[in-house]
Amino acid sequence: MNPLVSVVLPTHNRSQYIKKAIESVLNQTFENFELIIVDDMSTDQTPQIIFDFAKKDSRVKVVRNNENLGMVKSLNKAIRQAKGIYIARIDDDDCWFDSKKLEKQLNFLESNKDYVLVGGGVIRVDGDGKEIVKHILPEKDEDIRRMILLDNTFVHSSVMFRKNIYDDIGGYDENLPYTEDWDLWMKFGKKGKMYNFQDYFV
Repeated sequence: MNPLVSVVLPTHNRSQYIKKAIESVLNQTFENFELIIVDDMSTDQTPQIIFDFAKKDSRVKVVRNNENLGMVKSLNKAIRQAKGIYIARIDDDDCWFDSKKLEKQLNFLESNKDYVLVGGGVIRVDGDGKEIVKHILPEKDEDIRRMILLDNTFVHSSVMFRKNIYDDIGGYDENLPYTEDWDLWMKFGKKGKMYNFQDYFV
């Protein structure tokens, strides 16, 4: 049976943080997912860490690039291989704060077919994990649209979106290495509604 959700995690030399990121995905209450980790030619202990997880949990799939492609190309590569109806994102130096994140977002998208993209709030921390600031983003579609031309209204590691819409709009623009997410959200906005949970997800 194919997973309902594909979680995509590109990584490069993040041995200090990658374990916590992976554990936060595997500890989700919703379990019917695959975790696709793209190792972008890491030279530290990152490959060993992720392969150790893959040995223990069949949901973890590891893709290793033969050359350093960068995050955006790695993202598109991973999503091309994804089997899920929905795509969720997490960065290698982030972790999901809410163990019900996938469950909440999936239930919302399953119940609201006119929505194509959902996100949530973020708690920013320093290198020692100490809280710096909390951010909750605009909740409703109309508020997101009012703001999105001025500022990125989604935390990349918080989102879940429909893979068929991603395919339809051509995925992440590989010519935009720093604003690829913001660009993608605006393309999603042409296809349907958007929503931010007022919960801290990341």
